[in-house]
Amino acid sequence: MSEMRDTADAETNPSMPSATKTPRPPQDAAQSDWTNLQERGSLAVLRFVARLYRMFGRRFSYFSLHCITIYYFLTARDLHRFSRDYFAHLTSSPEGLRALGHRPHWRDTYRQIFEFSIAIFDRMCVWMGEATHFQFKWHGDEHLRELVVHRRGGILLGSHLGSFEMLRTLASQHAVVINIVTFTEHAPKINSFSANLDPNCRLHIIPMLPNAMQTGFEIRACLERGELVAMLADRLAPGQRHNSVSIQFLGGTIVLPRGPFEIATLLGVPILMTTGLRVADASYEIFAEPFYDGAKVSRKERPAQIENLAQDYAKRLERYCYRAPYQWYNFMEYWESPSTDAIRSSTAPKKDS
Repeated sequence: MSEMRDTADAETNPSMPSATKTPRPPQDAAQSDWTNLQERGSLAVLRFVARLYRMFGRRFSYFSLHCITIYYFLTARDLHRFSRDYFAHLTSSPEGLRALGHRPHWRDTYRQIFEFSIAIFDRMCVWMGEATHFQFKWHGDEHLRELVVHRRGGILLGSHLGSFEMLRTLASQHAVVINIVTFTEHAPKINSFSANLDPNCRLHIIPMLPNAMQTGFEIRACLERGELVAMLADRLAPGQRHNSVSIQFLGGTIVLPRGPFEIATLLGVPILMTTGLRVADASYEIFAEPFYDGAKVSRKERPAQIENLAQDYAKRLERYCYRAPYQWYNFMEYWESPSTDAIRSSTAPKKDS
């Protein structure tokens, strides 16, 4: 039986040496507060919808997501600001504007929240052992099979775009151990909740604490055993700005954790970029594309290679944003670029007449 360790947030490896320090405005506290709110809210929503699902089934539970969406749409002011910022950056390029199909509008925020509610709902269904009721179309799972056959450890690089939770289906299909790293103080509660939904599934979230060397050693041990380690690389956790890299994404500047790229280049392990995009009700496309071949890099060349990998990751992430523009779930102050206000005003939504 496959073992799964799952996540809401990825983090850098504190046991790995840091290199270039990237200064950033002091936004840690605000982002930490909102992230904690998201985690607590997500867990509360999961519990509520799980009861509805057991009592009334998928159709009624799915309808209730509109009620949840309306609640957050009306009460979460920061969420509107974060959403507007994302859609402004998305549509700052011709590709993004074509993907969305129109200038940003308040209805886009509603749909984005609704997609997030669906992602949480589908996560719960998978935890309840309902994955057989989903349809999955695979792209590139042969690359994962190759790692499994050769018993070679590797990193599955994900993001808060789409449903990273659908990686669990990869573990079940290929009978492979996937260790998923998270930064969240609510890991024990989420572990307990998932265990109650499906006692036969060894779903375990490994919390990544700031300066926790033990987690770094555990990641290394998993890779050396030929297992897979899944990490989300699109969000910098509080307290890890000293180990970040600054790159361009959707027309603005962001910072990403160096950890996943540093681990791969230091230990010489390959990376597959993975994501799961919802295309219809209970239907997902799962992508696993080769990202890094696993070549070891010398200490001297490592900083430049890490920056190149981070920028390549952002470019590929842009492509997935164009493919599923409403499935972006980084509800936080995400961009560092001073041109953010200009971008937002130039793409301001038109008011209804």
